[in-house]
Order: sequence, then C-alpha cells, then structure tokens
Amino acid sequence: MSGKSKYWTIFTCLLAYFSNCFIYFLPFLPNEILIKDLTVGNSSFSNSNLLIILCQNFGIFLGAVLFGNLADKKGRLLVLFSSIFVYGLGTLLGGLVDNFYVYLFLRFIVGLGLAPEIGIGLVLIIETYQGNKRSFLVFLIGIFGFIGVFSATLFSRYFEWRDIYTYSGLFSIFLMLLRFTSYESDIYVKIKSEIDKKSIKIGSNIRDKNFGFLLLCLLPIYVIASNSTFKLAFGNDVLNLKINPFLVGLWYSLGALVGLVFVTVLVRILKSRLRAIQVCLLIIFINSSYLFLGYLKFSIFTFSANIVTAILFVYGLSAGYLFEF
Repeated sequence: MSGKSKYWTIFTCLLAYFSNCFIYFLPFLPNEILIKDLTVGNSSFSNSNLLIILCQNFGIFLGAVLFGNLADKKGRLLVLFSSIFVYGLGTLLGGLVDNFYVYLFLRFIVGLGLAPEIGIGLVLIIETYQGNKRSFLVFLIGIFGFIGVFSATLFSRYFEWRDIYTYSGLFSIFLMLLRFTSYESDIYVKIKSEIDKKSIKIGSNIRDKNFGFLLLCLLPIYVIASNSTFKLAFGNDVLNLKINPFLVGLWYSLGALVGLVFVTVLVRILKSRLRAIQVCLLIIFINSSYLFLGYLKFSIFTFSANIVTAILFVYGLSAGYLFEF
C-alpha cells in the first residue's frame, strides 16, 4: 500500500469512528421529546429509553459474533462498508418513523452495524502500520471517539432529535462512499489465499470456549456501564438529583479519553493485556455495586453531584479496555 493510500485509509477510519461514537451515544441524550413523539403510551421516560439502550446493546453484542469471521473471509473493507451502511441507514430511518416499536427495531439494526467499526477498523490500522505509529494512531482514534460523544451531547442542545438523526445518518452514508477510496492492508492481501483455502465458516468461533469468554467481556461495558450511565443521567426520580445531561456526555467521554492512556500504561506495568482487562472489569464491578447499593437506599452509599460525576468518569475510564480487547 502506498503512502497516500495509507493516509487516506487512516483518515476514513478516524471519521468513521467519530460517526460510530456519535451515533452510539444518541440514546443517552435527553430524549423526552423523542419518546413523546413516538407515542409510547403510559410508559415512563426512563423505562422507554432504557429499552432503547438495551435493544442497541443487544444488536452490538450479536454484531460482534456475526462480523468477526466475515471480516477474515470477505475482507476488512467490505465489512466496514456494510457496517457503516447498516448503522447509517438505520439512524436515518430512525429520524423518520412515528412508531416506538419500529424505532426499537431500528436501534437494534444500528447496533448490528456499530459492532464491527472499532474492532475491524483498529485491525486495519494495526495491519497497515508498525511500531510507534500504530500506538499513536490508536490513541488518535480514541480522541476522535471523544469528539464524537462530545459533539452528540453538544448537538442535542441546539437541534431537534429528528434533525440530528437525519444528518448523522446521511453523514454515515457519505462515509460509506468515502470508504471506497480506502485500501485493504498488505497483510490481509498476502494471507487472503490461505484464508480462502481454509473455507472459514461464519460463526465457527462460537464453539471455541476462549472466544465465548472474550465475548462475555463485552457485556459489562455495553450493558451494565451504559445502562448505569443512563440511570445516573436521567434517574432523578430515584436519586433526587438534578444532573445536567450535557455534563454526562462530557465526563463519560473525558474518562474514556484518559482510559486510553490508563489501560495502555496498565498493560505495560502488568505485562499482560488479559490482566489489564480484568482490572478494568473489576473497576466496573465496584462502580456498579456502589450504584446498586445506593439505589437500595443503604445509608453509607450516598449520592451527590460530585460522586455521580466521579462514577461517570470512572465508567469512561474503564471503557478503555475495549481497545486492548
């Protein structure tokens, strides 16, 4: 791959991860008007939005299973084309529908498309660059993810939810077209013939015990941490706190940005990616346990605006393990 081809491939990966994080964070924004417009009925805002997040997270979890072998068999770029098209079109249609259950289905579809972006996009970069450049580019992708979350939070203050969904969906589809100017890594091109000979079947890794354990590592951050973050932001009926939703996205994304450095240093200190991931999962467990006991009204587990801010930051910090994962 030539120098210009490498730079253009990296540029499209950065924009795609920005779009990925922007769209992933949409259900965490103040969506009272969205829920009202979709005529949910008597369901509370918190329950309705939590259902949206669960549908999206389930789509991400299932997408992680489906797209892994497909990327090896058909190529990184083909899967990335498909994923951007899926979550871009799903987001675009989500801004046009009037039925809540149709919207839920579309968020599940969006989750399917979001799943491959970070993993396969990073694999493409790792196969394209070596040494210190690789580490810098992974960190740069993390920065673009932070900008994506921050931008989604900022847009929610000044634009209607349907406009946000429409523009972000169109931008993602534009990125899909831009991906056609990207190139496969030289490593993948070299091993393509060997992969074809092995006739890899999609989903063959599911029977692998180690693959199953790795897949379970996705659950804490995508289900527990994300749902707890939502409850912290909009669960004022439980916590009796007035939390600015803008600060939710800001502190969570700041934590994720710091988490890139934190997990990288942790891997160097422990000399093991597995142990670093275990430490992050332990932090998520402690964070979630504090929240759970606080919801049960244990007197020693109190909440304040500063404590909630710290919990949001720590959840973001722990999310850094996804890059090592």
